Amino acid sequence: GVPHNFELIFLWGLPYWLALADQMQWDSADKRVADIVMTLWANFAKYTNPTQVGVYIKWDQFTTDEPGVLIIDRSFNMSDHTTMSFSAVKFWNHYYPNVISFAAQCCNATYAADGAPAMFSSSLVGSV
Repeated sequence: GVPHNFELIFLWGLPYWLALADQMQWDSADKRVADIVMTLWANFAKYTNPTQVGVYIKWDQFTTDEPGVLIIDRSFNMSDHTTMSFSAVKFWNHYYPNVISFAAQCCNATYAADGAPAMFSSSLVGSV
């Protein structure tokens, strides 16, 4: 798959940046992808619907019954549950609540007798 945040190249319109012309060879298809991605984000910011105006792309809402995602490629197609592996997404359903729980415990920690937050015992601080 494509690395996380790779769409930012297109969101910020890098295929149009003349200063990068000697480093990357962008073609008209890259500029078209940038135009579509910028329009999707602008529509989402303005209307809360990325396909409100200016693009003719089918982007269905993600649901647990129909877990499709938009494949950002030169063709912009919807996936379906048979073409995508959602195991990485399932990971976040377990990991994220644990992070939030830890952060809540950490931030609400009571102070130890020496005034240090409970997560930093005096022996840990003293050994540094």
